[in-house]
Amino acid sequence: MNFKINLVFAALFLPSVFFAQDKKYQSLLWEISGNGLTKKSYLYGTMHVSDKVSYHLSDAFFQYLLAADIVATESDPETWYDVPNFYSTSFFKSSSAFYTNFYIKEMVKDDLYPLFVGANYTLNGLLTRTNEMNKEYQEDTYLDMFIYRTGRKFGKKSVGLEDATTSSINIMKGQAIIDNSDREENRQALKRLLKNRGQNEAMTDFYREKDLDMLDSLMTLTSTKPYIKALLYDRNIVFVESMDSLMKTGSLFAAAGAAHLPGKNGMIELLRAKGYTVTPIVGDYTEVG
Repeated sequence: MNFKINLVFAALFLPSVFFAQDKKYQSLLWEISGNGLTKKSYLYGTMHVSDKVSYHLSDAFFQYLLAADIVATESDPETWYDVPNFYSTSFFKSSSAFYTNFYIKEMVKDDLYPLFVGANYTLNGLLTRTNEMNKEYQEDTYLDMFIYRTGRKFGKKSVGLEDATTSSINIMKGQAIIDNSDREENRQALKRLLKNRGQNEAMTDFYREKDLDMLDSLMTLTSTKPYIKALLYDRNIVFVESMDSLMKTGSLFAAAGAAHLPGKNGMIELLRAKGYTVTPIVGDYTEVG
């Protein structure tokens, strides 16, 4: 009887211990040095949203973003014009063209007309990702675009860690293999991790707390291995290879979705495997930022 009680106790208690210990990734901002670099570079974990929670930015965030020679996001918006050609949809194409026009394209009346005949949700998704129902709690663009726009405003070289078409292919590949087969096995562990919260609420809480360990656990428990491989791990390799090349030419401030950073297949460990020293930055939050 005691043996059975101990087994039940272990089943209930161990998951909470697992999530609570061995915290390795407790920051959104990371410094990259060593391995022959003449200037330090930085990696920041973003959320692909415009919610104000993603804009809780430290003084160090602005300091290193403005000091960098190069600013990189997951993909360069100037390459988004190529994505509609991949999708072959005129509506998507006109939306992307509206943005890239300011840098690389000339537009004519026929290009602009589709943008103003109704609510353009594609354009909103590309540039702002805001929700009309929640706009009181959102900024005017999502964080990745804010970082890109800041880099452009201050004359930084702006690049993508992968090209937009490759990004779209990998994302669609991941979406095509979503299933629930792995989730049943992790139901109890996930229940303890969520603590009566929804997944989105928990994810927001972990991001607010800059707890990439818990974000990594949440992603692992709610996604299949093929999905994570296509959406995160395969792309992490591409991101890090791009960073490796860029950092040799100047100080880089790279931004990628926070889920890309932690774990043994995350960007932090991939950079360390290449010989870089990657350390967390715990910054202050003052009126300077």
